[in-house]
Amino acid sequence: MRAASRARPKRQSLAAKREEKREAKREERKAQAKVKLWSPERPERPEVDPLYWEIVQLMEHDRRSVWSKANESGLSTSTIRNWQRHKVKRPSGVSLQMAARMLGKRIRLE
Repeated sequence: MRAASRARPKRQSLAAKREEKREAKREERKAQAKVKLWSPERPERPEVDPLYWEIVQLMEHDRRSVWSKANESGLSTSTIRNWQRHKVKRPSGVSLQMAARMLGKRIRLE
């Protein structure tokens, strides 16, 4: 007769062990962190940059091809296409300035 075999506990994979350690560290940091509450007067951050939105709207009314817009602005064609397809939420300020200049507009901070 065969002796009753003991059920072995399943071994954790290396990745699972690492993730478990990371999670423990995260929990430890949360416990140590002091909570800072923002003031109620603090404005909400918009989902999409309003200046970017205005420039995209102006670009939609511009009848030039993507290539000619890219050539005149100095931006890549893929950047302009991504903007037109609304794949970008917050482009860099330099890119916004370059696009505005191509459209004959200026960006001023008041």
